[in-house]
Amino acid sequence: MKKILLLSLIACSFCFRAQNYEQFFTPENLTGSGVLSEPLALAHAPSGKIFIAERRGSIKVYQFGVVNTIFTVPTHIVNENGLLGITLHPSFTNEGWLYFFYCSPLPNKFHNIERIYINSDNTIRSREFLFSLDDYLNGAHNGGGMVFKDGDLYIAVGDGNVASSSQNLDLYRGKILRVTATGQPVASNPYNIPGASAVRQRIWAYGFRNPFKITVDPTTNRLLVIDVGTAWEEINDVTNPGTLRNYNWGLSGEADGFKNSPNSIDPIYAYRTGSAEGCAITNLVGFGPSSTNYPSELTGRLLFIDYCRSELRSIPSGGNPVQGTSTLLEPGLAYNTLGLSTGIDGNLYYVNFGGAGLFRLRYQNNQLPFISTQPMSQRVFVGNNVTLSVSVSAGAIVILSPV
Repeated sequence: MKKILLLSLIACSFCFRAQNYEQFFTPENLTGSGVLSEPLALAHAPSGKIFIAERRGSIKVYQFGVVNTIFTVPTHIVNENGLLGITLHPSFTNEGWLYFFYCSPLPNKFHNIERIYINSDNTIRSREFLFSLDDYLNGAHNGGGMVFKDGDLYIAVGDGNVASSSQNLDLYRGKILRVTATGQPVASNPYNIPGASAVRQRIWAYGFRNPFKITVDPTTNRLLVIDVGTAWEEINDVTNPGTLRNYNWGLSGEADGFKNSPNSIDPIYAYRTGSAEGCAITNLVGFGPSSTNYPSELTGRLLFIDYCRSELRSIPSGGNPVQGTSTLLEPGLAYNTLGLSTGIDGNLYYVNFGGAGLFRLRYQNNQLPFISTQPMSQRVFVGNNVTLSVSVSAGAIVILSPV
């Protein structure tokens, strides 16, 4: 009988720890502290400019390492009121329109949607009022998220701290709206039927508490909304809600989280408010830039941050992530992070609401190559050839271009 040689290739020369990417992420403060005051939203222009919305009404631009105020709108800032959201026209390079969502000063008490035309030198050429929403009551649960998808503008509106408003199709509160670039109802909106009110004509989806941010996942083209909850923090898919069901809040009482009801649409991911995972979900981005030096494992995932935590967490982009599971990445983010977004350079950006600054999350991996896939042990006859397979990942040196 021929002797058999067992090749047990588990020698220490191939034993490496699992790669830990966290140590290569560094938050880089681009502005320093004190330059910004209560910033809460970002918008990236194709030129590399970063527009920043401050709650007290200022719109600023970061360019060539300098922050300048280009526009200020008078706004009511008691409680959660203020300038709450901005977004850019999808053809901003040619069109130049920046859209903003704010609470008008007393005595009006309305949420307003407006836009300004910004010249290449950052001067304001014109300003246009688009339409007003409902009055903002006690100043809580305003929403404020805005995003363009397929040429239409989607706007997230909070329930005004009155849960029943979310189920009332004659109020804007607790809804996701879809309008044209000039603020008109989109003809194919689900409730835009003959004789419908202007409110119903603009509604895309309903049943939300405080939909703080809305974003498009570039990997799946899904439209996603984060809804700050009272018992559950939610990520919802609002790509195609239809008319037969809605997103729970205000339905059979103040309900959020998973209902498993034929009358409601459950979130794709949620965690308990006040749990170890956080107190309020306030940031979400689908990570899929055309070019990035970040680890490939992050591309195609949904990244989110809780206002009360310092971790950047991720869940799968496609399908429905399992409740209670996530991948943690702890690059030392500051608490009270807002405005999480992907820059044109493939890096993540965010602001600290306390005024600590505008941050770029920098990834720099200049380590030596490491073995990512170990060779498998094989059993062969003596004298026969054997093929071993091993995968090696090389380190990288990051070169960041100026913004």
